[in-house]
Amino acid sequence: MKVAFKMSDLGTLSYFFDLEFVQTSYGVLLHEKKYAYEVLKKFNIMNCNSAPVPVMMNLKLIEELNEKIVDVTLLKHIVGSLKVSLQQ
Repeated sequence: MKVAFKMSDLGTLSYFFDLEFVQTSYGVLLHEKKYAYEVLKKFNIMNCNSAPVPVMMNLKLIEELNEKIVDVTLLKHIVGSLKVSLQQ
């Protein structure tokens, strides 16, 4: 590629556009662990409950009258942060 394009070698790729690259003996592993950690930290939800999937199938929701009001703006910011991962 250096013959066809003017470029410089910056070394092994490790982080680019919120994606992490890890070189292994099997090849290159691509993940978003650091980005996910930063989202959890930004919205102060590091200790939230984990789930294998975002929403369980056939889940029946019921209204809880005693729950506190959700900050819609904050919820939109959190969901907006996830769209990068969901577009894959």
